[in-house]
Amino acid sequence: MAGLISSVKKAVGMEEKPAAATSTEQIVTGTKGLAASAQASVTGAAETVVGTTTTYVNKAQDYVHNATAKPADK
Repeated sequence: MAGLISSVKKAVGMEEKPAAATSTEQIVTGTKGLAASAQASVTGAAETVVGTTTTYVNKAQDYVHNATAKPADK
């Protein structure tokens, strides 16, 4: 009887499909996408911090140089 029900479901397009596998694949794909997005965000933020810090260090070095330089060096 189960075989008959399965055959009828298949014939009318109501065949049961492994939804759990598809859902798991979608979750894994979504998680990978989120991880890549998070990594890009963190990398971008880190690059911004490094760039800003470098700018401040350069300005501080210029300030120290100008404050300590002899008049001829300015």
